[in-house]
Amino acid sequence: MANNGIVPYICDQYISKAKRPLKPSLTCLLPDLLQTLSGLRIIVDGLDEWEPHEQKVVLEDLTRVSKASGPTLKLLLSLRDVEPISRTLKDKPIVSLRDERPAIKKAIGSYVTARLIPLQERFGNDSVIRLGCEIMRKADECGSGLELESAVRDLPAGLNEAYDRMIMRIEAKSRGDVKLRERALRSLWWLAFRFRPLKEFEIQDGVVFDNDNIFLNLDTKLKEGSLDLCKPLIERRRGGLVDFFHFSVKEYLKSNFSRPYLDPFRAHCSIAISCAASITSNFTLLDPKISLDEKQRMIANGFHGLHSYANEFWIHHLIECSQFVSSPRPADFSALIDQCLA
Repeated sequence: MANNGIVPYICDQYISKAKRPLKPSLTCLLPDLLQTLSGLRIIVDGLDEWEPHEQKVVLEDLTRVSKASGPTLKLLLSLRDVEPISRTLKDKPIVSLRDERPAIKKAIGSYVTARLIPLQERFGNDSVIRLGCEIMRKADECGSGLELESAVRDLPAGLNEAYDRMIMRIEAKSRGDVKLRERALRSLWWLAFRFRPLKEFEIQDGVVFDNDNIFLNLDTKLKEGSLDLCKPLIERRRGGLVDFFHFSVKEYLKSNFSRPYLDPFRAHCSIAISCAASITSNFTLLDPKISLDEKQRMIANGFHGLHSYANEFWIHHLIECSQFVSSPRPADFSALIDQCLA
């Protein structure tokens, strides 16, 4: 139910004082709002899927809000046992699902049984009883019970093997084309090491920019759908965003089990070069020899779509590169960064 009584307070303390809706103002306002509600429950799921520095910030904010709201607020965090979260919450009440295996197994069994009913009617109990979650997504492609059982026998043994197969499918799509394989690798770099969610056109432009190509035009700009090469590891989301279909994909690609292993130095260095190239390309908009109509066409064609990300985060990628002082530097990296700083 809406609490209209808080509206005058917000108007007097925030709107009339022209406070912007940014984190400092919202952090102060939220405890005040929560105190007007009784029996409030906040559930946060999947915090462990965030980057470590983001986890720390969210935990600090939640702790601050919880203390300010008093006993009327109950906070539940549902996540894996990972640092630094575990260290921060070590003195808090914890319910470990590792100690609840029988109940979890029963709950999963009930869910799977319900999901398998339509397939039992189609293929029969003997075949369907061996299905797992992965095969349920493929069941519609099977034409008979024999094909269904064959798919079951071919299921991967675990996540690593499943992702290995997906990488093999991506490599098969490139059909031995070195450029296609490089494009797929650079796309995965951008998704795994970006500092904010990225839209499809930003990733595509970032893949094109390098130390050999510092300008986008109709010939070099990638066409829509070019990132499909990385499916099924990636998916499109609302707002034009592209990301891995599950957070465990990023964990796998950053691990030593991955093939190919995404080396953080090479990734950050490549992205820093792309950002620097993007910033350099924006200087054409200041060229008095180029007409205003031509500049407007360049913007409309999306030749400067990476500018926002590049301008804000190129330095962060460069700092990450500096953490690997013993790694060999790609050719022309220093020169290109110097050009960007000039």
